[in-house]
Parts: sequence; C-alpha cells; structure tokens
Amino acid sequence: MEFKDYKRISSKSRIIDVLHGFVSSFFWCTIALVVSHFTKKWIGDLVKIAALIFSCWGIFVSPFLNYKRWKYRVLENRIDIKHGIFYKSYSVVPVCKIQYLKTVQGSFQRLFNLTSIEILTAGNSVEIPNIAKEDANEIIEYINANIQVGDEIIEDEI
Repeated sequence: MEFKDYKRISSKSRIIDVLHGFVSSFFWCTIALVVSHFTKKWIGDLVKIAALIFSCWGIFVSPFLNYKRWKYRVLENRIDIKHGIFYKSYSVVPVCKIQYLKTVQGSFQRLFNLTSIEILTAGNSVEIPNIAKEDANEIIEYINANIQVGDEIIEDEI
C-alpha cells in the first residue's frame, strides 16, 4: 500500500491540541497571577495580558492551524512530511536510511486511539503525530517491507 497523495493527521488531533492549550493556559495564568502579586501593577497587568494572548492562541488558533498544515505521504523509497505555521518545514526521509521506527502514545492520544510515529535515521529524526493506530501499523508494516539493506529487501512481517 503506497500513500501517493498527501494525507492529513487525524482530525481528532485538534481536540488533543485544544486540551494541551488548556493545560498550558493554566500554567501561563498561574505564572501571571504570581508575577502580578509580587510586582508593580502595570507589570502585572502586562503579564496578565500576555498570558491571555498565549492562552487564546493555544486554545483557539494553534490547534486548527496545526491540523491544516500537517501533511505526510509514504512512497516506496521515501517519506515526505510537511508542517509548520510560521516556519514551514518539508522533510524527505529516504526509506533506505531509516534505522529505527517507534510509536509513541501520550495520555491524550490514548483517549482518542491515536499514536505518533517517530522515524529515526543516523543524523535526524522526524515524527508523524496524531494518526490513527491502524494507519500507523499499516505505515510501519509498509516501511518495514521496503527497507533496503545493501541490495536485499527485508520482507519481515511485524
């Protein structure tokens, strides 16, 4: 199975990012309250405004832009990954250079049956975040079937 067209990460990733936004908002608001208690009023007000801006960004804007910008595709000889809001990144990982594949599942990802794939090469690592577990297993099986060592193709099944 080859993914010729770019695929998006799971739409549930927006919910996960919103949850992360709430957690970071709690952190920023706590810091703002502590700073405003121990400093001059105008400094405290500036810190509160900054915390409010970061909170709104993390809850209302960033999750939807991240979902829109993350794309990946798996070809026979390479993996292409595009992402980024302000700094756009395009990564190409040759399948023959892959040394290690790892799936990672955080606590919020477990709630929605999602996982992330970490792809490690000798000098780099990339991640495809928040994809369905079934898709992740298919991608890993496909990559494992196409990894080349020397002139031989490894066709082990997971």
